[in-house]
Amino acid sequence: MSNYLAIATVTATLKRVLENAVTSKFLGTSTTITVGQPDPRDAATGNDGRVNIFLYQVTPNSGWRNADLPTRRADGSLSQRPQLALDLHYLLSFYGDKTKLLPEKLMGLVMKTLHTNPFLPRQLIQDTVAANEAILKGSDLADQPEFVKFSPVSLSLEESSKIWSIFFQTPYVLSTAYQGTVVLIEPNDEPVVSLPVRDRSITVDATPPAKLVSPPVIIQIHAQARTGELITAGNTLLIQGRELAKTAIASIQIANQSLTVTEQNIQDSEIHLTLPDSLAAGVKTLQIVYQNGDRSNLAKFILRPQIVSVTLQRQPRQLQLTLDLPIAKGQKVVVLLSQKTPEQSHTLSLVASEDIASGSIIEISILKQTEIKAGQYTVRVQVDGAESPSQEVTFP
Repeated sequence: MSNYLAIATVTATLKRVLENAVTSKFLGTSTTITVGQPDPRDAATGNDGRVNIFLYQVTPNSGWRNADLPTRRADGSLSQRPQLALDLHYLLSFYGDKTKLLPEKLMGLVMKTLHTNPFLPRQLIQDTVAANEAILKGSDLADQPEFVKFSPVSLSLEESSKIWSIFFQTPYVLSTAYQGTVVLIEPNDEPVVSLPVRDRSITVDATPPAKLVSPPVIIQIHAQARTGELITAGNTLLIQGRELAKTAIASIQIANQSLTVTEQNIQDSEIHLTLPDSLAAGVKTLQIVYQNGDRSNLAKFILRPQIVSVTLQRQPRQLQLTLDLPIAKGQKVVVLLSQKTPEQSHTLSLVASEDIASGSIIEISILKQTEIKAGQYTVRVQVDGAESPSQEVTFP
């Protein structure tokens, strides 16, 4: 593995690889390799060729990031060295005389070099460290068991634009992106080695294991009459599950209301519960609470409202509905009016105001631009997404 100098060593070695590539080819002009963020002044440096290397992002390597877990024991002592696996993302920019297509020539030469020799050779890494001893002294990237490999990154136009947008007032130049993987960084900490096993002993415990008690689990909730029937006010719920009668039930909680259930309605696999009329319509959560403090899992069911009456007033323009369930303050109420005429079929949605008063009567003011013609309609009400059965009404 390598130490904290690995990232800098990769950048310096990549620079050396590109220097060897461009100096070995005749391009008609001198070419230099620079490292750093693209600068607004770079585009006006003349006709000489130049390749700029910029490390714009470092990300965890997905293949190696969990290879060192866990690194510590329960007492906090180090069991193995933590290993940081990184991918390095580079932006290579190409400058030169555009009339001679020098940026394109440099790009082709660099991409051919990295495609032919994508790995950083160990000897080249050692030579780079020796040539830059003042800043890379102590780097041991060459000892890393995994080679650092460079591969091109396909950037969309949007991704490329985002990268160049971080360079303030810097015009775009011909560029490409490469990823170097993998760089493995480890600290110098020495893990604490566990003592060897001195002897082994086997004992037999004749005490039988305690019987495992499964927790109560609610599997499904539906109306007692038959599966698939809408759950409305006054229905008897059929709560099905496992271990429901494992101990005495204290209450059944539905939407912050505690309901009691008689003992004859409780079985190990199902519970029968009659819903009170005080529950508001909508999606409800149900949980069984036991006298010993245990609780079942949370289960959900939809309590659907039913329309009792519908009245349309022309003056003032108002639609009034009476439901069999109360509406809690803050619930979203939507009334759907569907009319089918010989010409077409359309549905009108009327949304009640957010400050609708609590109760079972809904009053919705009709806007002037909303037209409700005389005729027969199918009316439905949605309360927090819980839709009522449809009802046929005739408006004069």
